[in-house]
Amino acid sequence: MGIVVSGLLTGILASRVVSGLVGEIFGWREMYYIAAVLMLLCSVVVMKVLPDIQPNFQGKYSELMKSLFSLLKTHPQVRLYPIRAGLCFGSFLTLWSCLAFKMGQAPFHAGSNIIGMLGLCGIAGALSASLVGKYVKQVGVRRFNFIGCGLILSSLGQSFIPDKTRTLPLLQASS
Repeated sequence: MGIVVSGLLTGILASRVVSGLVGEIFGWREMYYIAAVLMLLCSVVVMKVLPDIQPNFQGKYSELMKSLFSLLKTHPQVRLYPIRAGLCFGSFLTLWSCLAFKMGQAPFHAGSNIIGMLGLCGIAGALSASLVGKYVKQVGVRRFNFIGCGLILSSLGQSFIPDKTRTLPLLQASS
């Protein structure tokens, strides 16, 4: 599972790097044209390569969706994990979205290519996640989750401190 998540995050962040470079060289509209062509190619490949598998569920779709509520009742982890993952994903999106706007403004005035290159830092983190995941069994899942949530909350708390001396040298070095 860690390899899948690392692959997804790496793909998302690598697309940010590529789109930043394409946007700086050709303009932001061209990136949308390129993405549209790539999506059409991917849909053709998916239609040709993936097998046509018939569903084995013999009921109605509404019954299938109702069965999910029984899982929520019987498995408390199913209630906790999506909330935790959603909050982490929301903080991830907030960081990268706001960072792009901040880097484009004064005092940095970074272009799309520099802002996109910040995705390389995220790629390093995503790739290291699968390596760190090997220690989950040693530390324990619950303790590992507390450590991760603590790190996220402490980094969020630091963003509210008005002192800019912590992040200014890092951002200036990247531009």
